[in-house]
Amino acid sequence: VSDVSGTSKGVVRVNPTTGIGVQLAAGGNFVYPLGIAVASNGDIFVADNGGKIIKVNPVSGAQTVIASGYPIVCPAGLAFDNSGDLLISDPCNEPGAIIKVNPITGLANVVANNFGSVSPNGIVVVPAVVTPPADTQPPIITMPAPIVVEATSPAGATVTYEASATDNVGVTSFSCGPASGSTFPIGD
Repeated sequence: VSDVSGTSKGVVRVNPTTGIGVQLAAGGNFVYPLGIAVASNGDIFVADNGGKIIKVNPVSGAQTVIASGYPIVCPAGLAFDNSGDLLISDPCNEPGAIIKVNPITGLANVVANNFGSVSPNGIVVVPAVVTPPADTQPPIITMPAPIVVEATSPAGATVTYEASATDNVGVTSFSCGPASGSTFPIGD
C-alpha cells in the first residue's frame, strides 16, 4: 500500500489476515507515492508523482530510484507487462502517456500517448493469451487383438487387456468398457 498521508510518505506492508499495517519504507526519495507493483521476485516498485520510479527492497525497505526525468513527469500507475518490464501511466506527460521502463536498467521510453482529453492515471496488463495447438489429426486408438479365454468358473472368465490412445494435442481421457480385469459371463 502506498501512503501519502502526513510527512511519512512511503510504503506500508499490510497483513492480509489481521489488516495491521507496518511502514516498510518512508521519506527518502518519496514525494508523493501513488502506484505500486510487486515483481515476481518480491521487489516493490512505486510510481512517485514527484517524477520517479522507486524500487523498494521488500525486506529492508531500502529505496533505489531506477528512473526519473523525461519522459517520466508525474507517474501515477504501474504494472508489469508479460515480458517483465514496467508500464507506467503518466497523465502529466502531455497529452498523457504510457511509458515502458526496464526495471533493471531504468531505460524509459514512451510506448503510447495522445489519448485526446483522457489522461491515464492507472494501468492494467492483461496476460498474453496462449492459443492451444490446432487438433488437425484424429486420435490413434490401439486395441488388443481378439481375445479368447476359457471360463474357469460358472461366473465366466476374467479378462485383462491393454488399450491406448494418442493424439497430436494430448489425450484428455480414454476408457474401454468393460474395463480390463472384468469378469465376462460365459458366452460373451
